[in-house]
Amino acid sequence: MSASRLWNCAAVLALAAGAILFASGCNFDPFAIAVGYNPEIRVKGYVVECEPQSMTLQLYELQRKEDTSSPWDPDSKVPIDSPINGKPCSQSTDLQNRPFSLGQALNAGLLASASFQSSAKADASPASGSSLIDTFPTLIPLLFNPIFPATDAAKATRSCPPTLHSYLVNHTQGTVTSFQVCPLATKTEISVQSNPLQLAVTPDGSTLLVTSYDSAVTFIDTSTDKVTFVLPTPGYYPQGIAITPDGTRAYVTDYNLVNQRLLVIDIPNRKLLPAIPLPTAYPRVVAITPDGSQAWVNYWQSSYITIVDLLSQTVAETLNFGAPISQGMVFNPQGTKALVLADPGLVLVIDTATLTQMAQIPVGPYPSDIVLGPEGEAFVNSSTQDGIWVVNWVKNKLSAAPQNPTPGGSMGLLVY
Repeated sequence: MSASRLWNCAAVLALAAGAILFASGCNFDPFAIAVGYNPEIRVKGYVVECEPQSMTLQLYELQRKEDTSSPWDPDSKVPIDSPINGKPCSQSTDLQNRPFSLGQALNAGLLASASFQSSAKADASPASGSSLIDTFPTLIPLLFNPIFPATDAAKATRSCPPTLHSYLVNHTQGTVTSFQVCPLATKTEISVQSNPLQLAVTPDGSTLLVTSYDSAVTFIDTSTDKVTFVLPTPGYYPQGIAITPDGTRAYVTDYNLVNQRLLVIDIPNRKLLPAIPLPTAYPRVVAITPDGSQAWVNYWQSSYITIVDLLSQTVAETLNFGAPISQGMVFNPQGTKALVLADPGLVLVIDTATLTQMAQIPVGPYPSDIVLGPEGEAFVNSSTQDGIWVVNWVKNKLSAAPQNPTPGGSMGLLVY
């Protein structure tokens, strides 16, 4: 991939506006806070597409059929003039082909002054504010697995001790936020390599590893929230990350079109080990079985999951589920079941011994994250609907769904 294309791919990644992570608990409505949804505000939507024939970018305008709670109308898509049109692109990011608001387009520099004025006249004057307020911040996904250290998990009680804390990736800002959970409060902002995507913590809770699309993995000491080391990954584009139960290895997906790999990091010695070739473009999320024997990898806009044997460091199996696999994957504590999110709104329960599908459990549209609870439940959130679906993974059925969920989802979930 040429340097100019890589630069433009990175530029497209930089179009997102902030990441959102909130916890469930503490007697407040985190998703209402996260979404900031206001049905009184009408906004236009914009979508940047990488045209498959020319492999160049094009900005389109979208409208909603009735109001801001209705879906984007695909028939309303109209190409508009923009400085980004004609720029080389690569179909290598989830940030493409998703609507974002006029305010986001303006702030990202996609709308020049003239084109903005022409668009604004058809909607509302800038003075009214309605055309500049971003009421759908989570329509641009940012992919990460929010995790808090196992050592803190052991301390978590219903009294919600103030020592409980977690971390949040801020993709476009190039930082990680350290915050305490109860009450929800920011502790510090930690600068990392640009365009961070996902994070994971070692089982002893001492070290946080953060992947950055711009070819690096950052090590952070959780006791001080200081960066202790930056591991360069030249030629690779780190995205998903998972750490083995013994804390000695981290496995990182290389979000790439060609020669994609599963990177292997020796955590104690802070170095790269030989990478493992993967069979499909744009590997995205990786999850490791509780016994540390396998790594499961899914891919962007793909129905495939690859199972890597971590003893032999080779691909053992690639499964095709016939439906686009979403971001979240998790195993039950015994490792006998894998719970895999799939679009448009399913939890697939997989028997890890036979690799057959045991059940399909309907949840919210376009689920984005799944976290196991302590009593046989799994919590699932949606990237488009406000609320949490509760799944009983023992009985393979839905336990509870949110009442009257409203548009505006979250791309992260922390349950304690």
